[in-house]
This record gives sequence, C-alpha cells and structure tokens, in this order.
Amino acid sequence: MLNQINELLSNKVGSMALALEKMQELEKSDPVAKKAGWKPARRGGRSFLITHQLQLNGQDELSFQPTWMSWAYHLLLSLIGLSVTAFFCSKFLSDQSIEMTLSVLIATMLSLWFIYTAIITLRPMAFDKKRSVFWKGWFRPANNGSKNVPIQSIHALQIISEQCSTSKSSQTGTRYRSYELNLVLDNGTRINLLDQKWLAQLQKDAIALASFLDVPLWDMGSL
Repeated sequence: MLNQINELLSNKVGSMALALEKMQELEKSDPVAKKAGWKPARRGGRSFLITHQLQLNGQDELSFQPTWMSWAYHLLLSLIGLSVTAFFCSKFLSDQSIEMTLSVLIATMLSLWFIYTAIITLRPMAFDKKRSVFWKGWFRPANNGSKNVPIQSIHALQIISEQCSTSKSSQTGTRYRSYELNLVLDNGTRINLLDQKWLAQLQKDAIALASFLDVPLWDMGSL
C-alpha cells in the first residue's frame, strides 16, 4: 500500500515537473505565452455535460454548436423553474400573505436565473474565415460589430486543467479534473471557449480548430 502511494506521488510530481518545463520552454520561445498565463480563465469547471460540439459550416466557417444533451438539460431546468413559479402564482391569487409573496419572488428569480444561464451557456461560437472574425452569440453580428474578434489576432489555442469539486467544500464534494480550451490573442488576452471533463473530446476539437485557424495548440491537459 505504501509503495502504491509513493508511486502515485512520484508520478504526480513528475507530471508537474514536466508541465512546468514545457510551460517555461513555451514562454522562452513565445512571449505571448508568458502574457497569457496558465491559470484557469474560467473557474469552476464542468463535471457532467459536454455543452458544445464542433461543426463545419462550409469551407470557410467552423462553429461550436450546443449539443442536444445541453439543450435538454437547460430546457428541463427552465421548465421546472417556470412550473414552480406558475404554481406559486396560482396560490397567490387566494393567499396574498408575506410568505406566499416571498415564495413567488424567489421562484420568479430562480426561473429567470435558469433562463439566463441557458441563454449564456448555449450560445453558439463561430470562426468565419470569409469575414475574418470570431464571435459568440445567437445572431450573426455586423462586420464592424464591437464583439467581433479578428481571426488574425488569434495567436494560439490553449488547453489547461483545473482540479475541481462537485461541492463548494472540497472535503465533502467529489473531486474531478476539468479541462479548458481557450483562445489566446496576440496581446495575451484569453477567451474561454469550452470547459469540460472529457479531455479526449476536447483535444480532438482543439486539433481540428488549430488546423482550421493555422495556429499552434498549447496542450497542457495531459500533463
């Protein structure tokens, strides 16, 4: 048992040392890597759901579209929230007490939160070579839109990992590793694209996207 623990610790220390060495090599050869950093761009992770899948829209456009499982999950949450709100609203017609008023307000806020989360989480993301822009959103923006990111400013893709927990308390929750896929711009700014538990699928999408954009992939996920 003690030998197994020592072996696990040795492997972990070796992986950390290898990751640190790789990061230092990248920072020496590419100043943008040092500006970007290696800490998570989006804290929290995602333990159970692949939110988007990569999709080729012709020769000049690649996009991340929400998966049907992600649609189903967020639709279910929104419907539950709306159902609870409708229930308390019907009760409020015959009972205008403070307790019932608070129940209606809480249920309404919860429903709005579920709907807002769905709108933000499920947003498609597209890389349009013809217009040379990247954007996140439900509607194709104007050519000179303020939220457009010029494709020419995308310097690299970055995969990094984060140790997370299913609970705010790391002692009571189940620990897991979540992986981020980030865009790295010329000025070192990072834009988070995906955050999920399944590294192999993330790496597959990242390789395809890096090839499409003709930029390097800084993959620290396996280390």
